[in-house]
Amino acid sequence: MIIIAGDSWGCGEWGPGGSGIIVHTGLEQYLQDDGYNVINISYGGSSNIHVCNQLNTSLYTLSCVKKVDEVKNIFVFQTEWHRDHRYTLPVDSIFDISYIHMAMSDYYYRLSDIASKYNVRIGLIGGCTDILWLDAFEKEYPGVFIACQSMINLCLHDNHRTDNPLFNLENDLHLVEKIKANNSQNTEFLLAQISATVQRREEMHNCPYIFAPDFVHANKFGHEKLYNFIKLQSMLS
Repeated sequence: MIIIAGDSWGCGEWGPGGSGIIVHTGLEQYLQDDGYNVINISYGGSSNIHVCNQLNTSLYTLSCVKKVDEVKNIFVFQTEWHRDHRYTLPVDSIFDISYIHMAMSDYYYRLSDIASKYNVRIGLIGGCTDILWLDAFEKEYPGVFIACQSMINLCLHDNHRTDNPLFNLENDLHLVEKIKANNSQNTEFLLAQISATVQRREEMHNCPYIFAPDFVHANKFGHEKLYNFIKLQSMLS
């Protein structure tokens, strides 16, 4: 049994124009086509902590019916850090990359606790956002490993690694205004983050083969590339 968790990226390919219709279930479908039993608990708009809670609940339910031992692989699509921190950002904080790293690290520790509790391994996939890279990632976060640091980078450049990971794909204007108002030292960092996000979205728009029809998610061809990468790296039990 394989569990897929995450936000809208974990759901697969979405239809055009914000239709809200999933036209291909992506990684889930490719796994099923190869004979794997898949449970996909991904949900559009989920935050990272919400995903943790959903995964914990699913594993608890499986443990109650004595089926948690059937879980051979878990893949979690990471989403934007600010979905959890929009209303919890300290008003006097200096907002920089270290703050985002702290937020992401807290998320990885939560996943590690789940992995330890149910004796499973969790592979992180950078979908909407990239994974924070550590060479000894699983040593710091036992039971959690990087399956694909950046799916977007994999699709665009045939390399899942990136030296400059991005942790958002959309700019939360409410959060941007809040950060700017709280501390002027944050403005330069914010502008750099926004610029990097705009550049990434432009790259996606210039690659319709992978990101059409909605240009916000990878389509079935992007998910096929991810699936082939996961198979090549022998991550499937």
